[in-house]
Amino acid sequence: MSNGPVGESGGRERRWPLRTGLVVALVALVGTGLSLSRPGVRSMSSTAPATSVTTTSPVPTTSTTVLAPGLEPGSVAGPLVSYPALRHCGFHETNSPAATPASGSTTLVPGLVRTLALGHCRILEIGDSIGSELGWGLGREIFKVPGIELIERDKSSTGLAASWYYNWPAHLRGLLHKYRPNLVIVCLGANDQQAISRRGTAMNFATAAWRSAYRANIDQILSLAHHHGAYLLWVGLPVMRPSQYNRGVTLLNSLYAEQVSHSPGAIFVSTSQLLATSSGEFRHTAHVGTRVEILRAPDGIHFTVIGEDVFATYVVKAIAATLHVELPLSAPMGING
Repeated sequence: MSNGPVGESGGRERRWPLRTGLVVALVALVGTGLSLSRPGVRSMSSTAPATSVTTTSPVPTTSTTVLAPGLEPGSVAGPLVSYPALRHCGFHETNSPAATPASGSTTLVPGLVRTLALGHCRILEIGDSIGSELGWGLGREIFKVPGIELIERDKSSTGLAASWYYNWPAHLRGLLHKYRPNLVIVCLGANDQQAISRRGTAMNFATAAWRSAYRANIDQILSLAHHHGAYLLWVGLPVMRPSQYNRGVTLLNSLYAEQVSHSPGAIFVSTSQLLATSSGEFRHTAHVGTRVEILRAPDGIHFTVIGEDVFATYVVKAIAATLHVELPLSAPMGING
């Protein structure tokens, strides 16, 4: 295979997830035409200027503390912390009374989970081509939600291993300064099964030295978000069809989960079972609604439009659980059975 990454700025790299130019063009064409086939659907490009979905909802003045819970199924949460970025999203308690006596007083059920109303929340989503597909799905699913501003800043063929090609910590630092998000969503790693170079020395993928260096790269992302006061939701990679490549994905997900578990203000959302069979095998199709739909692209790595929406629906539910709010979806897509 060729060596060197392929991206918008040129060059070549051996990398499982890369599409050919024709496929990229077709995907871009399909994405551009989505609004023609599905009413209310908005197409979002990872290389276009920042796409945001803004609202005019007032920001409550309450200082209610929002805690980030563990997520089900199959997620690994960081420490439960009170995080200012989530308060700044404008959440406030709207706990419904269990009973309203004649006197007009309000009685709440002990232990009742609070319902929090959404004010204004700016979400920055970053990643590679898989992250881009997640971002497109997120944009279609939540673009009508009052209070949400979604900014996509993905770049295909990037990751945390080849910082010489695209340095995500450096770019994230600038994005955090520019957009000041309340929540950062990270989905990358599809291009990271390659050597990491340090001071002229190459560390081969999955070796002890490589793992140590890659953990440090993950920590840089986590530290930047924490330093800028943003909560972070790290979305794990889904199951992949190429068996050797999928074993590498499993390793990467374990590293993300491990590092996130030690980071305040961050949570890891596992997607390893979302698009897999009950035995954990790759799932190309599934019942979505009343139909059998194709979820993944022919390469066994990327997504179809329906697959993107299934992926995004799952992540939106994770966001809602993290923020303790209900987020209505424009066209929720879930796998039945």
